Amino acid sequence: MPRMNFTDSVKQVQGILDKDDNWRLTLEAKVKTFNLKVNGKVVVDHIFSHSFKHELDLDVNGKFLLSLLNKIPGENLDICFMEDKKYIILKKHGADNLTSLLSIVRRRDDHTNEALQEGTNIAADDDKEKLKDIWTNISILFQEGFRIIAKL
Repeated sequence: MPRMNFTDSVKQVQGILDKDDNWRLTLEAKVKTFNLKVNGKVVVDHIFSHSFKHELDLDVNGKFLLSLLNKIPGENLDICFMEDKKYIILKKHGADNLTSLLSIVRRRDDHTNEALQEGTNIAADDDKEKLKDIWTNISILFQEGFRIIAKL
């Protein structure tokens, strides 16, 4: 893949990435198309003359990706991944000694997406009880004049 074209595309979408969602950027490669998606919508579409050997559909932190792309030299870039791994490898084409790892951002499930869109929390009953206990204890601490000095 042409590194500068990819880098420029990732730069273009930086302004619409949500910091509260880990600057989530979806990378999707299918047949001859490589897409960048934000919130499920294609925002950059690259069409290649050759087909990709494998399909790719994963989420990464767009800020970290841009940082890595700016540091990889050369005109072309290889993106390597394996199923069931929690990272992708970015490297200068043909140079195995110039590699970078980028962790994948866990994909939200449909319930999480619905909750984010509706502004509600769809949590399991056990989780709700645990959170209720935590907030109850925090309220008691504040009422008794204690300070919380560690984040939960």
